[in-house]
Amino acid sequence: MKLDDLLQDVDERWHQMFIQFVHTGEGSKDFLDYLNENAKAQSAVERAFTAQVDALQGLADVIKRKGHEKLKSAVETEQPSMAIARAVERVMELPGEKRSEAVADAAAALAQRTDPKRSAEMRSTLSELGEQLSLLAR
Repeated sequence: MKLDDLLQDVDERWHQMFIQFVHTGEGSKDFLDYLNENAKAQSAVERAFTAQVDALQGLADVIKRKGHEKLKSAVETEQPSMAIARAVERVMELPGEKRSEAVADAAAALAQRTDPKRSAEMRSTLSELGEQLSLLAR
């Protein structure tokens, strides 16, 4: 499920609060009042929560199929995977020029924080992310 699809059913002024609400379950009183009054926004929240439940079910299925060792591996990769996904979602929310600035800033920060000996590994990892996105988009 794409965030843009969900946000189409939410008034633009509430987009950031909607994202926060979906991630944390918390929202301002005004936002919660808006949700109580808007059936389309309620549906968007339900779809977002359903997607989260489906993801958890997928994790449960992995545990059943592959056992405890695979769970440890899944847990180790889940946190950084979700951090990358959230960061990309936030960047995608920005208008074109701001998005380009954010990507350039992220590249500069990565280059500064990465040992020069590992720069090829970093580029390979980012390339792999792009390849995986391409596979999933088919």
